[in-house]
Amino acid sequence: MLLSTKSRYGLRLMACLGRRYGDGLLGVEELAASEGISGNYIHLLLGTLRGCGLVRSLRGREGGYELARSPEKITLLEIVTALEGRHLLVECVKQSDTCERSASCCTRSVWCKVASAIEAVLQNMTLQQLMEDSLNDASSLNYCI
Repeated sequence: MLLSTKSRYGLRLMACLGRRYGDGLLGVEELAASEGISGNYIHLLLGTLRGCGLVRSLRGREGGYELARSPEKITLLEIVTALEGRHLLVECVKQSDTCERSASCCTRSVWCKVASAIEAVLQNMTLQQLMEDSLNDASSLNYCI
């Protein structure tokens, strides 16, 4: 399963906003510089997330974006679903009647289990946990010369 850049970049942007949660708005220029994502794409992604109630924004010179809720109250499933919709491995997971072989297909149950496992991981992980995991990963790097 490949997630699009929407989810990959969207999660990074949300983590960036999460690290600044409670400190005010973060401008698109700062987000672009920090994450290496174009300003237009940031507007598109955060506009979608704003429409789903995950982000707030303010226009103007002093404008920018911030999380609508604390990072520990936002699940990764909310973010990915907002950006991708319900991402399925194969259509028959959602609607068995899309394939005439669904009832007798030996692989459908595997796809349903995989889809459930992915959804469970994303549902059970918050934005706060993602940020903490990335800090732990970065601090465990050991460079030797």
